Amino acid sequence: MIKGTFLFYVFLSFLIGTMAWNLFDINQEEAWENVVKSYDVYEGMDKASALAIMGIPESKLPNENADTTYHYATPIQAKKGIDICFDSLGRVFRVVYYEN
Repeated sequence: MIKGTFLFYVFLSFLIGTMAWNLFDINQEEAWENVVKSYDVYEGMDKASALAIMGIPESKLPNENADTTYHYATPIQAKKGIDICFDSLGRVFRVVYYEN
């Protein structure tokens, strides 16, 4: 009885660990894709083109002197996130790239 219970908990731990790892891995894959895509965005690019490259941002932050800053997910070891800042004309005026 004790041996069967022990094996059940080992199997359950393995199953939960595998599921958690897959979820973590999927999020990291998307984050690395954001890093690669961000190098195709440049200053002066219009908002529609930048969004076509990068996709939907993780969050949108208002700016004081500009339109909006779009923040994208980065790998877990990143020092800085990927931020794309748009001016009032809808053009990219600053791109903060991934920094490891």
